Amino acid sequence: MTGRQVPELNTFNMRSTVAGIVGNMLLRAGSASATGCIVLYLAFIDREVHDVPAVFLGFLAVAFYVSELTLAPVFGTLSDRYGRKLFMLLGTVLGGVAVLVLPLSPAMPIFVAVRIAEGLSSASSVPAVLGHLAANSHGSAAVRGRIMAVFEVATIIGFGLGFVMSGFFWDRLHEHSFYAVSLVYGAALLVFTQVLSRPGGPAAEHPHAGWEVYKRLAAHSSTIGFAPAWVTINAVLGMWFAHLGFQLAQVDDPSQLLVGGFTGTQVGLATGGLALAFVIGTACWAAAFGRIATQTIMTISVSALGVCCVFLYLLNHTLDTSPGLIAGIVAVVVLLLLVVSGFTPAALAHLAEISEGFKEHRGGVMGLYSVLLGLGQLLGGWVGGLFAQLWAVDGLIYATVLLGLVAQLTLRHLAHASRRTAARLEGSPAV
Repeated sequence: MTGRQVPELNTFNMRSTVAGIVGNMLLRAGSASATGCIVLYLAFIDREVHDVPAVFLGFLAVAFYVSELTLAPVFGTLSDRYGRKLFMLLGTVLGGVAVLVLPLSPAMPIFVAVRIAEGLSSASSVPAVLGHLAANSHGSAAVRGRIMAVFEVATIIGFGLGFVMSGFFWDRLHEHSFYAVSLVYGAALLVFTQVLSRPGGPAAEHPHAGWEVYKRLAAHSSTIGFAPAWVTINAVLGMWFAHLGFQLAQVDDPSQLLVGGFTGTQVGLATGGLALAFVIGTACWAAAFGRIATQTIMTISVSALGVCCVFLYLLNHTLDTSPGLIAGIVAVVVLLLLVVSGFTPAALAHLAEISEGFKEHRGGVMGLYSVLLGLGQLLGGWVGGLFAQLWAVDGLIYATVLLGLVAQLTLRHLAHASRRTAARLEGSPAV
């Protein structure tokens, strides 16, 4: 080969990589459509049968993400040892079977059990997919950044498609919509069969090895110090996806524009539009990897989140005014979301770089994605439920401001720590 060599092209298998990304997209579509149908089912029960408090939705989010974050390190490490394809397939089957239980009974414990099983589905599949992608993109920060950006775009597309499908499924099939959701999981299963199966390695001597890797990671605070910010940003995203649909589907509230009066299809389209903004934004940010430091991208994204909260509040209280004004505010919110969307792929690319120091434990390290996602979504579901119970959509905005401040302070501390570390390495005092 002449000219500049592309690092490690021999380890990069396009078909297998694409299958991992597309399979994960369909898996997330199944999970999101299940979530959307559950939210609409509970809103129906709240209107027609008995009260369903907003905090119960928060509890369901907690059930999902506790199961995901608890077992993601275990499944991730086992995937390093026994092969990642096996755990992609296992997770998909778990999710598809779980949703088939919901049409049988609307009892509240059934909802909780299904969300726990859905969490196990993600815990099994997602670390395996990310470990597969990290191994396939070894040797080039730019290639890895773009692959992780594509993964994140596909993930958000999956979420968006899932929420849109949930609205159409529910309006046409009602409680039988969960049968349609199981077909989405079936499609993911078929795609995952195209992933190349590779033999496992010596990574996991026991199922708790993933947590041992995290102890080693925690010893390098300058490397993993972005984790609290990632948790809080995941909390913001999880909070809105968990609670916005329920708020939109309630009885109309004349004091807040975004509370009540929307059909299931409108709820699905609104949530899908939110996801679409993140897809476009993440795709735009992909070109910046290798040119702008990931930490800088994260800082810019969090700053845009604070400005976005101001316009969301204005939108929620824009009542009895012209549609043109509402459309203008929505446009500004969407533009700001495009900027906010850069955080997750930047953090994910940074995590993939960390995995270079743990080549035999890539699945375990990339399982940290699910741990941080789960912690964030758990926090967002719980905090969002409390704030939404008190102030509806206004409460979601207040909680977003608080979480954004925590993320900003974390990144400032990380930047200061990085400057001190660099100064020590150069043998000069930090400025």
